[in-house]
Amino acid sequence: MAGLEEGIGAYVVPLSKKKLKAHARSLVGEDVDLIGLVFETEVDFTAPGGKMIRNTIRYMADALEAPLHELSNPIVNGQIQDMLLTQCLTLLPNSYQDVLNGRSVTTIIPYYVKRARDYIHAHADRKLGLSEISAVAGCGYRGLQRGFMDAYGTWPMNYLRIVRLKRIRALLLTGQVGDTISGTAGKWGFAHMGRFAQAYYDEFGEFPSETLHKGS
Repeated sequence: MAGLEEGIGAYVVPLSKKKLKAHARSLVGEDVDLIGLVFETEVDFTAPGGKMIRNTIRYMADALEAPLHELSNPIVNGQIQDMLLTQCLTLLPNSYQDVLNGRSVTTIIPYYVKRARDYIHAHADRKLGLSEISAVAGCGYRGLQRGFMDAYGTWPMNYLRIVRLKRIRALLLTGQVGDTISGTAGKWGFAHMGRFAQAYYDEFGEFPSETLHKGS
């Protein structure tokens, strides 16, 4: 957004985690959002990636010398935002960086986490609890929680929720939702439509009806 305050011009491009995740999906596909997006807490602007982002910001600052009221063009704003999103994801150290830059991810996932993960994917369409998932994995609650957090940046039950949301999204994109969106959500364990819509929006940056419109 652009604005003026006490004679000082300002141009702000908000880069939320939601926007970063959505942009990552647009670059490499849907599966990337099952990995937790985590950036390193410190940014080194003297490193090659940090230098490039710093130079980009300087270039933008020089290019935006025009009066700020001329920057209301949504196409221009969208191009600037996309450029910064791409650079943040590919140049700053984060958990998506290897995937986005085409490098293989070599993180070793413990066998019990793999068992639980595969079980979740195979049985996401029915009622699952942490005790059942832990029993299949062959470990205790705490070990499974820590394992999922280390591997995917989230807890097992939240991983299950994301898997279910992704299954619903795939159905919406292909128009295979039966009678209603709420009916489809209910089949995947989301009983409260308001909470489902908010969870869907938080994960994908759009509401279920918007996704359905894309697939129609």
